[in-house]
This record gives sequence, C-alpha cells and structure tokens, in this order.
Amino acid sequence: MNKIDNTLLVLFINNELDIDLMNQIRQLAESDEELAAKIDLLQGFGFSDSQDIPIQAVPVKKVGSLYRRLHSAAAVALLIAFLTSAAITSYAVFRQKPLVEDSFNDGWFDTRIWDPYLGRKGVREEQGQLRLLNRGSIVPQADIQGDFEIEFDWEWVDLSSDPLYPDALTVCLFTSGRHATLHPFQPEDGLEITFEVRRGNIAICPRIVGLSNTTSPLGSLPLAPGQNYQIRIKVVGKDISIYASGSGIDPKYRKTPVMTYQVKHEFTGKRVAIYNREYVGGSNHESRLDNLIIRSLKGN
Repeated sequence: MNKIDNTLLVLFINNELDIDLMNQIRQLAESDEELAAKIDLLQGFGFSDSQDIPIQAVPVKKVGSLYRRLHSAAAVALLIAFLTSAAITSYAVFRQKPLVEDSFNDGWFDTRIWDPYLGRKGVREEQGQLRLLNRGSIVPQADIQGDFEIEFDWEWVDLSSDPLYPDALTVCLFTSGRHATLHPFQPEDGLEITFEVRRGNIAICPRIVGLSNTTSPLGSLPLAPGQNYQIRIKVVGKDISIYASGSGIDPKYRKTPVMTYQVKHEFTGKRVAIYNREYVGGSNHESRLDNLIIRSLKGN
C-alpha cells in the first residue's frame, strides 16, 4: 500500500474497511509518525463519529468505489490542507503515546510491555496474534489509572465442539494482576468484564465475596468461533461503557454501548488482566488477541 488517501482515512477511522486492510493501515501507522498523527488528529476532530450514510466493510479491491463518501473525504482534505506538514510533524512528536500498545507481530512476548511475573501461563505469540490457552492471562507492566480506553481484536477457537463449555474472554479492571493458584485460577481482586460465548452476552462481576453478576440480555452479543471481533471498553470516572463490532453483532454497538455499568465499590488494584476460560468439563479453550491498545483519556 503506497498511499492512504482521504477517503481511505475516513473509512479506517470509522472502522468500515475489511480487517486485512485495517491491519495494513495500523502497521503503516506504527512506522509512520506522520500518518499516526493524522489519524489521531482526525479522531480528535470527531471524524470517527461521522453521520454519513454507513456502508458495509469492503475488501481492498473495492476501495475505489467508495468515493460516495465525498462529504467526509472533502472535510478531511480541507483539514489536512489547513494543517501544514510541519504542524503535523510537530504533533507526531508531542502526541500522547498509548499506555500500552502491542500488535503481536514480532513473535516475541515482549516483557517490556507485559509483566511475566503476573498473569498466568498459557500465553504464546505467533502468526501476528497472541494466543491465550486455558486461562492464559496477560497483565501490562504499566499501571492503568484515571480515565482510559481498552481496544483490541478478539477471536475464539472452538477446540471442544461442546456447546456447554465454549471459550469466554475476560478483561479484569482495577486488579493487582495476581491469579489464584487453585482452579478456576481467577484474579484475586478487581472487576471482571466477561464476554460470554455460551450465553451470547456480557457479564460484569466484582471479585468481592457475596456479589453477583450484572449482565446484558441473553443473545445481545452473538459470538461465533473463528470470527474477528473488535472490542472497546471505555472507563470514565466510575462509568464503564462496552462496545463491540464484528460478524453477527448489531452494527449500532460500534458506537452505542452494548452495556454500561457504574462502579459502586472501591478497588485498590492498578493493573488490567486479560484472560480466557480455564480447562473445564474436559474442554480446552483458546482465544486470540490482536492490535491491543490501552490509552489514557486524560484531556479528552
């Protein structure tokens, strides 16, 4: 890909390209500070909330037919023309870096990013993804505090073909990152947000004895094996909003939360843990993560 034109930028920011092209642009932005700065600036100006007519995700070969998005593309062109190359370069230098960012493309479990003493075994980086096996868990080195947003791609692999024991993925906020040493190996503390394949919904549960789950409606989030889903969790104060997009999910949940939750308890943990389901019922479990970013929302 030699050039990212303005229409392509609009489609990328609105998450309306197919996953392969989205990943190509992300990889370019990793090594191109000016492109990364343009994307950040356009998101900051609200182009990610474009009210233009939505379109289906399309493969690379059909990108040329997308110039019906002229309104947003023209606005982007005007903005980029207004922002001189020097200004964009300056922004690229001083823009806020994510708290955590890993595309899992180098085949190495990067211990500069992830704490090998926390989380749990069952983690392997290969073929541009991070594999989580039977409660494999990752915990970043960075403390995650204040207002923040977590975003990543997720798919689960059906290893057991048992509808009673499919995989599930959990993001645990406000945790120490230490897991129990006995089955089912959950973290000792924090607030669990679990994407439940069996029930097709989200369950939120504080790791506090005596407290039960709060859930979204059954079937509100159908999650098929082998499909790529985009997950976003936004934490502002005590308010949590959870968004998702991908095959079979109502498109409105890309911009409208599938579920919201208000934190009512005090947590002392400053880490985030992400893990899949443990070995249970004779079933092995595997989830795969990609393009993981945790960014501070300070000033947003």
